[in-house]
Amino acid sequence: MSIITSIEPQKHGEKRVNVFLDGKFAFSLLKKLVGQMHLVEGLEISPGQVETYSRLDSLSNCLAAAERLLSYRPRSEAEMRSRLTRLNYEKEFIEQAVIRLKEMGLLDDASFARYWVENRASFSPRSRQLLSAELRHKGVDTEIIREVVSSADESEDAYRAAQKKVKTLHGYDYQTFRRKLMSYLQRRGFGYGITKEVTERLWHELQAREFTF
Repeated sequence: MSIITSIEPQKHGEKRVNVFLDGKFAFSLLKKLVGQMHLVEGLEISPGQVETYSRLDSLSNCLAAAERLLSYRPRSEAEMRSRLTRLNYEKEFIEQAVIRLKEMGLLDDASFARYWVENRASFSPRSRQLLSAELRHKGVDTEIIREVVSSADESEDAYRAAQKKVKTLHGYDYQTFRRKLMSYLQRRGFGYGITKEVTERLWHELQAREFTF
């Protein structure tokens, strides 16, 4: 058994402390864990307890890293595992963190897929085919992808995508306008039928505006 002789704040880490046993540095912990574990100077602890505290600290750090990643945007389970692995957290703690986040409702592939589709529709519309490919790349299950992507309105998504491109196509003749806009939409995964329909629609709208002015 050893005795905690000192608990000192780290100089460059306000949220962490260094724990000294029998006058020697033994391990570091998140400050909140010190309170949760009721660690105080003079407390006698065993090597097994030291190991337990160290593991809890590793899990807490991994969970905190995951929560920081989620603060930027939602993530899929596979994406979260990949990012935490790249941050050098051990697989055991990654899996525990993923389970905890799912229990908290912070990690859910169906919610993530809906977020992804809605975000694309608002800022960078693309076809169901490309949306599905992106979600597969994020590790989302095929059934979830099929259910979420099926709600996407490809005609309206193609129209919104084309509206941004049209701003750069003023002054072109019909054939050039048609070729450039259809090519743009096809690069976003939209099929020939939708690209043709949207191109015709926007050409007529453009001509109507110019005629009005």
